[in-house]
Amino acid sequence: MKAEKIEACRYVVDLMNREQTQKFVSAVLDNFGRVDILINNAGMAQVGSPEKFIPFTEIEDEEWDLSISRILPHALM
Repeated sequence: MKAEKIEACRYVVDLMNREQTQKFVSAVLDNFGRVDILINNAGMAQVGSPEKFIPFTEIEDEEWDLSISRILPHALM
C-alpha cells in the first residue's frame, strides 16, 4: 500500500462503549478528514469458551440474541 501511496490505519474499539466509539470517530476524522472505506469486523468468533465450543447450528436462541445485540446496534452507533 505504501508503494501505491495509500494511507490506511487500524483501530481496536469496543463498539459497546459509546465514549470509545466517539473518540475513534473523532480520531479518524482528525487524521483523515473523512472516511472513504470502513470495514466493521465486529463480532464474536464463537459462542462459549474453546473447551465448550458450540457449532453454529446448535446455538440456543438466548446465545444468538446476545451475539446479535453485541454486533448490530453498536456497529451503527
